[in-house]
Amino acid sequence: MTEQIAHEPLDVLRLRARRRQAGRRSFRQALMRAATGIIGEIKIASPSRGRLIDNARPPASIARAFEAAGIDAISVVTEEDFFHGNLALLSKIRRDTRLPVLRKDFLTTPYEIVQSAAHGADAVLLITAGLADDQLQPLLSEALEYDLDVVLEIHDEQELVRALTFDPSIVGVNNRNLRTFEVSLNVSKRLINRIPRHILAISESGLRSPTDVIAMKQAGARACLIGEALLGADDPRAFIAACRPAFVA
Repeated sequence: MTEQIAHEPLDVLRLRARRRQAGRRSFRQALMRAATGIIGEIKIASPSRGRLIDNARPPASIARAFEAAGIDAISVVTEEDFFHGNLALLSKIRRDTRLPVLRKDFLTTPYEIVQSAAHGADAVLLITAGLADDQLQPLLSEALEYDLDVVLEIHDEQELVRALTFDPSIVGVNNRNLRTFEVSLNVSKRLINRIPRHILAISESGLRSPTDVIAMKQAGARACLIGEALLGADDPRAFIAACRPAFVA
């Protein structure tokens, strides 16, 4: 973090974030108005699966293909050590597509929120499990300052209760236990119906097929984040088309 601050001082980032503010794309509105509610994720690698995108497939071209296939927003994993992402990747995808972009990372400081806005993010993910209440509030305030949508991520009932005290507009239910890495769609099935209807509920992780997307819609999800299944799909357009009936009112 010290190296990042030296390279990009906070006051410089604030100026860049302000300049970008007028062009912010609403992540929440894109999902709320969509018939599909699908977030496609660009993730270079994962700790469990290794490299997911090889050098022959430029990530920005994949993002454009996802956009052409009909997704409504893009998630970009920027964590460097385990997922091989970076902010330059986020910035390029934001430039090369017309969709709102979510920065997905282990964000813990207000500096990183300003950094996200300066590099073109329209929304940020905050993991409730990794942040104390006195850490969360400054991050939420900083996001509000730059018109960033916030996905407040939870995994269990206790985290949901905590998250709701912050009056979130978006809650992401992570089907993956970040301690054990076990994945179960039952997490979304159990928790989403406890989220007030005015809050946009997203089901994240473990959605491997359109059938899973349909199941999450039936559980009450307004949107789904699809990562490895979409990256591995032979025909992303057909994959997303098969998901559309799940989101028809």
